[in-house]
Amino acid sequence: MERYTAQVLIGECRLCNGGLIPEYQIFLSENENPELTLQEVHSDREWLWFPGRESMVDDIFLMISSVILEEIDIKTLKHLSLLDEYTERERYDYYELVREKSQYWNKKVILNLFRNSLLKNQLEHLKDYGCNMEVTTTRYLKESDGSGNSNEKGYL
Repeated sequence: MERYTAQVLIGECRLCNGGLIPEYQIFLSENENPELTLQEVHSDREWLWFPGRESMVDDIFLMISSVILEEIDIKTLKHLSLLDEYTERERYDYYELVREKSQYWNKKVILNLFRNSLLKNQLEHLKDYGCNMEVTTTRYLKESDGSGNSNEKGYL
């Protein structure tokens, strides 16, 4: 079973209250190997990428830049293992290019980090990107174990 640890929403920010009209969503699963699944909200189109553990933030933004905004030409968009297809130097060059371009994006990015997401260790790196962005984390959690018992953490 997939264990999603983050959801990224990408879309238009035309609302005065800082909201978002979502067009795309990316789900991060962190099982044995991390996976990024990008889905177009109003269609069945989907892309699957395999990022590096240390570069998940950069790979998310590279995915936004290349797939959604079509700013950067990546060899294989639909199903891509970045570590297998590109050298460390090539990936770093792409990341630098995305950081520069991100300040001109007309989209907003919202990162919803779920409990135990490895992205929490990379949050400071988000400041390298110049786009409109919002980060949310779990404040309150109530989970049921299926047998009627529930676990509550945090506060409202």
